[in-house]
Amino acid sequence: MISFLVDIKLNLGAGHTKRCLNLADELRKYVKVFFIVKDKKNEFSNLIEKKGYKVISLNKIKKTKNSTCIVDGYYFGNTVLKLLKKNFDNLVYINDKKTFNSIFNIVISNFKLKNIRAKGTFLIDDVQYSLVNPLFKNKKKLVRKNIQNLFINFGMSDSMDFTYKSVCLLNKIKDKFNLKSVRIASNKKNYYKYNLKKIASEFSDKVEIKEYRNEIYEVVKSSDLVIGSAGVGLLERMCSGTPSLTIITAKNQELFFTNKNIKKTTLISGSYKKFETKLFINNFLKLYKNFKLREDMAMWGKKIVDGDGA
Repeated sequence: MISFLVDIKLNLGAGHTKRCLNLADELRKYVKVFFIVKDKKNEFSNLIEKKGYKVISLNKIKKTKNSTCIVDGYYFGNTVLKLLKKNFDNLVYINDKKTFNSIFNIVISNFKLKNIRAKGTFLIDDVQYSLVNPLFKNKKKLVRKNIQNLFINFGMSDSMDFTYKSVCLLNKIKDKFNLKSVRIASNKKNYYKYNLKKIASEFSDKVEIKEYRNEIYEVVKSSDLVIGSAGVGLLERMCSGTPSLTIITAKNQELFFTNKNIKKTTLISGSYKKFETKLFINNFLKLYKNFKLREDMAMWGKKIVDGDGA
C-alpha cells in the first residue's frame, strides 16, 4: 500500500498536487493508493477525489504493514514526520530544496543535490526524474514559423497576479504582433475574468478564459507559445516541446535552473523578486520573431524531459 501526504495550501499552487497525482496514476496500476491531507475541505482535496482516490485526514492514519508514504510539501514539522515514521515502513520525500530531513528513506529531486549525502537515505536526483504526466508527450510536434496560438498559465494560485500583468503588457505592444487565439488559465471570479478578457480582446479576436483540467494536455501541446511559471508548469511545456516565456514565481523554482540546459528551453523574464517589464516585452517579441530560437527550445525541452519520470 502506498499513500501520499501532499501539502494542499492554496497559496502554494497546484504543482505539489499535480506531480503526486502523476506518480499515483502510475503506481495504482500495481498497488492500492490513497492520499492523506490536513484539510479535506479544500479545492485540491476535491481535485484528488475527482481523480478517484480515497482521501483521509492526517489524524486518522493507522499503522499498516508493507506500507510507504510519499511526502510532498515544505511545512510538515517533526511531529508530523515522526507520526508518519511510526505508521509507515518507508518514507519518500519529493524534494524542492537544497536540504531535506534525514528521516526519509528515499529522496526524489528534479535537480542535482550537489555535495549532499545522508546516511540511510537513497537519492534520486536529476531532471530526468521529474514527475510529468506522459500525456504531455508530443514527439511529432512541429514548431510553426508564425505564432498563432498563445496560452497564459500561472496555475491555480497566481498570488502575485502575473496573469493580469502579462495581459496588460501584451496590450501595450499589440501593434507589434498578430495572434489567432489566446487562452488564459484562471479559476478566479467572473468579474476578474470579464476584465481580463476585455483587455486580451484588444490583441486577439478569439479569447478563452477558464480553469483547464483534463484538456490542459492538448491546450499546452497545441499552443505555439506559453507564458507561465517555472516548476511543474515549465516541465510540462518542455515535455510537449512548446516554447515559452517563464517568470519564476517562487524561491524553490530557482534551484531548477542550476541545470544550464534548462535555460535553453525558455526565456526567463522576471521573478517573484522583480517583475521586469522591459525584459518581458523584449523576450516576448524576441520569441515572436525568432523561429529558429523557438525550434531549438522545443528540441531541448523534449530531449531533457521525456515524460517517463514517473
